[in-house]
Amino acid sequence: MKKIFIIILTTLLIVSCNEWFDVRPSSEITDSEMFSKEQGFYRALIGTYIGMTNGSIYGRELTYGAIEILSQSFTPVSSTDTKYTSLLEYKYNDDFAKPVYESTFAQAYTVIANINYLLANVEGQESMFPEHYYEMIVAEMKALRAYLHFDLLRLFAPSPTAADKNVKAIPYADSYIRGGHKQLTLGEVLSNIKEDLIEASNILKIHDPYFYMEDVGEESSAYVPINQALKDGGFSYSRRSRMNYYAINALLARIYLYEGDYQNALDKAKIPIESELFPIESFTSTDAIGRKGLVFFLYDVNLSVKSAEVFSQSSRHRFSIPDYYLSYLFEEDVYELTDFRRIHQFSSRDLEMAVFLNKYFYFGTNSSLATIPMIRISEMYYIASEAAFKLGYQAEALDYINFVRKKLIGKTPENELSIENFSNPNFNFEKEIEKEYKKEFLGEGQLFYYFKRLNRTVFTGINGREVKISDYPNVYVLPIPEREIEYGQIK
Repeated sequence: MKKIFIIILTTLLIVSCNEWFDVRPSSEITDSEMFSKEQGFYRALIGTYIGMTNGSIYGRELTYGAIEILSQSFTPVSSTDTKYTSLLEYKYNDDFAKPVYESTFAQAYTVIANINYLLANVEGQESMFPEHYYEMIVAEMKALRAYLHFDLLRLFAPSPTAADKNVKAIPYADSYIRGGHKQLTLGEVLSNIKEDLIEASNILKIHDPYFYMEDVGEESSAYVPINQALKDGGFSYSRRSRMNYYAINALLARIYLYEGDYQNALDKAKIPIESELFPIESFTSTDAIGRKGLVFFLYDVNLSVKSAEVFSQSSRHRFSIPDYYLSYLFEEDVYELTDFRRIHQFSSRDLEMAVFLNKYFYFGTNSSLATIPMIRISEMYYIASEAAFKLGYQAEALDYINFVRKKLIGKTPENELSIENFSNPNFNFEKEIEKEYKKEFLGEGQLFYYFKRLNRTVFTGINGREVKISDYPNVYVLPIPEREIEYGQIK
């Protein structure tokens, strides 16, 4: 019997006339059927992106779910919400908490296995595809594989600032095999991640539609012109919803900063910044996500339903933030109520003295806004700012952070950061960067990684709670699931 390639596909309609996006809700497709034509490979590729919207990974837990509880961004309103209250207290061995991160681990590696299966089947099939398309598939899949492994590494292994790179970390699954891959060291995993990304970047520097199609990203901000996209059934249409050339270099910037390689972090962050394809837009009531400023996003038509489970008034899992902490976060005593994020991304529910995030919940049935942010252009400005500061380029560091603040606060702040600030012994530039991460990435899963990267011994979440690592020594490293240790090649 031929192997069965299982892809979980819901519905993805980037363009309504795209017939091959109208796929069955759940398909079991034989090799010969799936990979006999180029459209089969396109479906398999899109299936990997859809797999990433699973609630155990970026459809909730690694964006606005468990990862934000770990950073103390939200407080579960209900004390009976046992899985999140256990994570709030870092009780990783609690029976309520285990299923959350074990499912994250399993689902991420499931998507990686599908990526590797696709790569194994597309190898040697160049003649099946139009010019550029074979290369796009290979590059995107290797880049996605790297993206998933990096987040697994940030969850289930110590950071380079806290441990030697020879410490055992996670497997790097770079091929489709049965029986699992062996556990590698922190340094080895990082090296494999960068190798995949650098190869993908070199490929897409030539074969990404950004470089061989005209007008990509001008009026519609990183979309292939519709007349061009219709020629391939829409496969090339939205480059920002795929691992494009700029997203790959943005991810490399994130990784280099995680390693403390500030020069490479700065160089890679400049690539999407200097492209001018991703403007930092003011948020509005109809676009609380700020879509034009996304270098990479996932598209999930079920996002509003999923997010209602934690952000609606009737949900048992409700996540909220005390109103007075939000006012403190956005420095309303300094800027008044002028920050576009504060105005458009939050609201109260009935008479509660708490505020809820509206980035996802209020999109309702408008599926064109069913967007999960994966990489923002603002993060590249923050990375460039921090890296420049670490390299001693103070003026450049200020330029990057001030540029974002001016765009999002709605007016030029009277106390804009200046070189004179560095003469003040009480000035802490890292704290300024931290404030920006808290304001910009709430509900997007980046704050926990920020604290971990810096190996903060004490941090205060957006919900106002102070966490001392001395009280919770294992905060930053989630346990690898026991099943993987028992049956895999992990110690």
